[in-house]
Amino acid sequence: MDALRIINYAASVHACHDKSLKINLVQPYVGSLKNDKISIQNTSIIASINYASRIQNAMLPKDELFTNLFNEHFILYKPRDIVSGDFYWFAKINKYQILAIADCTGHGVPGAFVSMLGISFLNEIVRKKSFTQAKQVLEELRRQIKQSLNQTVNEVGSKDGMDISLCVFDTEANKVQFSGANNPIYLVTNKKSDKFIIKNNDKIVFDKEIIDKDKVRTYENNSNILVELKPERQPIGIYFNETPFTQYDFDFKQDMSIYMLTDGYADQIGSEDNQKFYIKKLKTLLLKNIDYPMQKQKEILEQTFKRWQGNYKQLDDVLVMGIKLMKNG
Repeated sequence: MDALRIINYAASVHACHDKSLKINLVQPYVGSLKNDKISIQNTSIIASINYASRIQNAMLPKDELFTNLFNEHFILYKPRDIVSGDFYWFAKINKYQILAIADCTGHGVPGAFVSMLGISFLNEIVRKKSFTQAKQVLEELRRQIKQSLNQTVNEVGSKDGMDISLCVFDTEANKVQFSGANNPIYLVTNKKSDKFIIKNNDKIVFDKEIIDKDKVRTYENNSNILVELKPERQPIGIYFNETPFTQYDFDFKQDMSIYMLTDGYADQIGSEDNQKFYIKKLKTLLLKNIDYPMQKQKEILEQTFKRWQGNYKQLDDVLVMGIKLMKNG
């Protein structure tokens, strides 16, 4: 209502002598005021979240930072809400380049708060303290998250934290370290390449023939092989059965691709059967399309996700990253 209409409307209400009629006359105006107030509040909240999204996006690494290390790469990043509980992070320390992707507790605003903690702590641990061992970075990140959220085993409190996969690339020695908290990584290469030689903390060595079945799994088609390096089954945060993080060290080959992801893609409900996409189907998709350029792979992943989702709502934040390594020398 504009000012003149409000004045005229108030005058007519004041002139009315029927009490019940007066109430009926006033109610629509009161309802209108309430709706206007709610609308203003919603607009203000959304504006604040949009501003928070700009801050969050500004803290994510720029695309050009990946160019010097990776021959090709893609980042498929689809927040469920305006802000995201998933994030990716990158830093360079001397000959080491460190890459992480994480899935924080929740999504939207709560997840975004935890993601800002994660980004800030990783910056401190790597850029200021110069940690360059993957397992040490995760150990220190867990310590700082628990401390900042006042998490102790003996007290029932915040269970917030994150799942994360973290890789350290030694660009001089062509080596990669990996440690994960509930998040694996996937290595894909042509079968004709040299076999993988990977070591964990216990010096367990394996190639295509798996020795430690609890830590590694392989999938293959006619021409390519996918190796899944499993993470520790514990989060970054409080956990009833904490163990030290395992670190894998391996050589990378010229044609090797590495995929890092959160669980949002695989957990999306869709299709006519109201089913999840599931991680097995995603592994098959990655293996099938490995020979395409990275940007083409991203397009296929996006199109597949859109078709699968159909008319269903997006259930979680989605983050998938693919990189093709550039061997030194």
